[in-house]
Amino acid sequence: MHLGVDGGNTKTVALVAASDGTILGAGRGGPSDIYATETESAAVDAVAAAVNAALNSAMIRRDDLASAAFGMAGADWPEDFRLLHDAFAAHGWTDDPLIVNDAIGALRAASPDGYGVALVAGTGMAIAARSPEGGVWHSSHWPTAGGGSGLGEAALDAIFQAHLGAAPETSLTRRALDLLGQPSVEAILYDITARGRRRWVVADYARLAPIVLDEACAGDPVAEGIVAEVGRRLARHAAAAADRVGLDMECFTLALAGGTFRHRGTCYLSAIVGALAEELPCITPIVSDLEPVAGAVMLAMERVGVEITPERRARIAGTMPPPALFAT
Repeated sequence: MHLGVDGGNTKTVALVAASDGTILGAGRGGPSDIYATETESAAVDAVAAAVNAALNSAMIRRDDLASAAFGMAGADWPEDFRLLHDAFAAHGWTDDPLIVNDAIGALRAASPDGYGVALVAGTGMAIAARSPEGGVWHSSHWPTAGGGSGLGEAALDAIFQAHLGAAPETSLTRRALDLLGQPSVEAILYDITARGRRRWVVADYARLAPIVLDEACAGDPVAEGIVAEVGRRLARHAAAAADRVGLDMECFTLALAGGTFRHRGTCYLSAIVGALAEELPCITPIVSDLEPVAGAVMLAMERVGVEITPERRARIAGTMPPPALFAT
């Protein structure tokens, strides 16, 4: 049996799979980014909750696991990898669990051979690149744009500037007031900045992402401008990531993954694809058909020599849990 985990800023999902790719059990826990939880122990506990639920669902014990891979938001610096490795090994999820940044797991899920560049737009933004020659890079704390929190922060900035009369009016203002249940723009600012108020974290800003995409698709010029600028930045970041690991700049796989890319409108994807066409004219991006946790399962299987054949990948895809497990 093989364990795959995807841990992020909003949720943690664990899957248990047989060697033929059949998903046997699934579980979900809370946020597990060690940079975003109150304590490192809280992050590990969230992973434990998801893993234990998956093991119970599959009706197996931890001793039955042949391999385990964890794609973790917050696996950024060497000491982060050591902390997570030791914590997960102490739980008995194999003696030597594989720890990768969550963007690497998303790339493995999206790319047929596991190589290329992935832009993962979830609550935050993560970028990963991996080459057949062994080069690996992930964005971690390097400044990026495009995740839900980035879109939300850009929306608030536009709303505040418009309220001051320093920028054009935008339909984002009314949408944000309704969403946040606030009577005025100043009340939003007070809620975010006043002494004694809970400081906003990335998940709070990410709540605004759907309204940015809604209004951009509806033609609001300010929202359209936010989306267009994000598209241009992501195109440049994708090219830089490919160069970092020595990928052929004319033919690498570029995968788009994460909940923000699954917005019901198409304007966000269109903006990014358009910007990519200018920066990387020979690259056709693909939208991932698998959740990032499926990539963690594949990495776990490959760690013990199980080849991810098209048949195994299809079996993983065909036995994935219902979409409700991944809703944020």
